[in-house]
Amino acid sequence: MKNVKKSHKKALPRSVNIGTKNFIIPAIDMLVAIKPEFIPCWILVKGFYGALFDIKQEEINNFVSFIRENNEIFTREILKTKDFRDGFVITFEEYLKQRNENKRKIIQNIFLGFTKNNVKECFELERMYDLLNKISEYQMSLINKVKKEKQIIIKSNMRDVTKNNYEYLKYLEYLGILSCEKKGYVETDVSYEDEEADSNFYETEKFSLSVFGENFVKFILKR
Repeated sequence: MKNVKKSHKKALPRSVNIGTKNFIIPAIDMLVAIKPEFIPCWILVKGFYGALFDIKQEEINNFVSFIRENNEIFTREILKTKDFRDGFVITFEEYLKQRNENKRKIIQNIFLGFTKNNVKECFELERMYDLLNKISEYQMSLINKVKKEKQIIIKSNMRDVTKNNYEYLKYLEYLGILSCEKKGYVETDVSYEDEEADSNFYETEKFSLSVFGENFVKFILKR
């Protein structure tokens, strides 16, 4: 009877393939190899958005590069929390859906702010992403103008002249990014010839950043 020698080969760790069945994304595999704590996050997004992995490879690679560039912020302690994982899934979806490159950078800024925040359940992540989709590049520049000038005042008799900006300011107020303070004035013009007074009433609206807007604009300004 022959002696059969058993082969005891050292088991090697298997790589974690997060891509779809048809395509594996090396950038993700490299990331989870460095930080295995990211694995649950990627498993979650694959479960929800796995169908997009094959057609959004460039966007996913860019998102992974962004995470690697900010590696020190994504600590192991943060990655293990449920709040972070929930935020990661929401952010990943928003990033893949967003067509505007500048807005993708803003999404990255917002996500970094969320990651660094110690009270993540109070961070208005979903609201910020929702509003980002609702405002245009020009409206973002208007928000920045309000930030720099502290306030923008529109007189009622000048609304037609500043029609576009006024409508945008009111829209941003409606979204909760700006706040508005209204004041009424009576302007009296006295004619000395007939000693009759001509009074005109007009209203001013002072637009400034709301409490939420002050926080939101920080991520818009940082490009």
